[in-house]
Amino acid sequence: MLLHDSRGNRYQLSRVIGKGGQATVYRVAGSSTHLAKIYTQPRPEDEKKLTWMVANPPDDPAASLQHASIAWPTTLLYQPNQTFAGYLMPFVKNAVALLNVFNPRLRARTLTEFDIRYLHRTARNLAAALGALHARDYVVGDLNESNIMVTPTTLVTMIDTDSFQVRATPRGKPPIIYPCPVGKFEYLPPELQAQSLKDVYRLPEHDRFALAVLIFQLLMDGNHPFRAKWNRPGDVPPLEERIRAGWYPYRDGSVSKQLPVSPPDNAPDLVFLHPAIVDLFQRCFILGHDTPAARPRAEEWEKVIAQAEKAIRPCGRGHYFSTHTGRCPYCALDYPEEYVPPRAKPAPPTISPEELLANLVAEHLAAERAEARAALANATPAGSAPTVPRAGSSPSPVVGPGTVRGNLARLFVQMMNGLPGKVAAFGVLGMAAGAFFGGYGSGPGVGQVMGLVGGLVSGAMFSEAIEKRCSWAVTLGLAGALTGAFLVWQAGFAMLLWAAAGLLGGVVGFMAGVVGRPVFWAVVWAALGAWAGSYFGRIFGGAIADPSAGGALSGALFGALTGTMYWAWRKFG
Repeated sequence: MLLHDSRGNRYQLSRVIGKGGQATVYRVAGSSTHLAKIYTQPRPEDEKKLTWMVANPPDDPAASLQHASIAWPTTLLYQPNQTFAGYLMPFVKNAVALLNVFNPRLRARTLTEFDIRYLHRTARNLAAALGALHARDYVVGDLNESNIMVTPTTLVTMIDTDSFQVRATPRGKPPIIYPCPVGKFEYLPPELQAQSLKDVYRLPEHDRFALAVLIFQLLMDGNHPFRAKWNRPGDVPPLEERIRAGWYPYRDGSVSKQLPVSPPDNAPDLVFLHPAIVDLFQRCFILGHDTPAARPRAEEWEKVIAQAEKAIRPCGRGHYFSTHTGRCPYCALDYPEEYVPPRAKPAPPTISPEELLANLVAEHLAAERAEARAALANATPAGSAPTVPRAGSSPSPVVGPGTVRGNLARLFVQMMNGLPGKVAAFGVLGMAAGAFFGGYGSGPGVGQVMGLVGGLVSGAMFSEAIEKRCSWAVTLGLAGALTGAFLVWQAGFAMLLWAAAGLLGGVVGFMAGVVGRPVFWAVVWAALGAWAGSYFGRIFGGAIADPSAGGALSGALFGALTGTMYWAWRKFG
């Protein structure tokens, strides 16, 4: 079949690679990058809709990777008699349908390398693609597992884009809506269940429900979020009825006991997922049941999944798991006799700080004793052959001087986890130290104020830089500018030299931790920088510098020390 575009370029169609009730997909002779979708009986509105789509494509989040996240129409094709025939679209090679990714049995045959890291990244890429569509006022409508393709590198491609709902806004004319008349009930939100879709105006929150279902299936071994165990007499209602009723079985507290459903016995425990992801599922399937606008946007999913990816670490046996669980849940598959299921994060304790610290110390000592018993139990008896690692497994991590598991740094960070955010924790610690040392020997006044400012700036800036991997130059510039400007305003130009020297010491300590130096050297450099700042402050600032230097330098030093401790815990803990 020989077709041409509006510019007269000719395209020879070769073999058929897919066929449906309304169209057939062909390879294009001489092209390895495009396919042709040809309609069996094209309608007039098809040409108008596709003309608008070709002229108004969305931004592709994977364009820099030379990949098409959305198989968007690129060129309209015509018969020799100028009759509209179909369109060209990108051809994505070596991709499989999303069903082959979230179904464990199919995934084991097609994508053997896909562990939870790959599943999280696939979900993140899917959210990015949907977010790009919504940003240009497009709605998928029929978002489901069969019109999303995934490559072995976790890149996704949305296909069947000609079925998307399009809102064309020609200049000087009222908007024209080209609806999406189809949809799979498994991915339709409650408000669209049992409705005729041909005249329904789809909204982004309808897509957001389908996106949450697909992400749930990706991260929960293919289980649908409304698949459940029926706890009432009689037959279980069909899935679409459970969606419409809002019977989401993964709820906490007394509400879950009032529902006629509970999580299925063979489904993974939701506690294995990062808490931020669980929160978004709750928003979508519980709060979003009556308030569709509350369903998380695609951009929120992308951000939260990126956060969850940072918490994924390998265990000693080669599995990858989210570290918030404390233990690897996947070891239960191969070593059920050793497995201890993780518990959901408890509510904040209503005990005094002294009792909380005592409990943490007790847990810390118990963990060390448990590790010692495990090491003794796993020791190879003299004269016996060493254990051969399983094929494909990773060797156990080497415990060296840099390991901080079970030491005071880890205990220190565990104590801070109960505060509202790590940045706030570092800032509060720095402010407290600065206020104490700033006022020591000089009474209330400028020393305490500068201690507060120095501690707040250094602690918050250093912890933010470690958490977000900001440029160290940006961190130094911001911290130095803010603190230096305040000191000049308070005590004169000479204090700027002290501020620069003291902050430089803290930044050097921070950098020593980030680039991988031992924490010991980070502490040494931070202390040297603080000493240098105090020394030059006395020389250039006179007597007035002493109380202020003690306050702000102690804050800077505290920020650097706690920052490097946090880095060490993230890297080795």
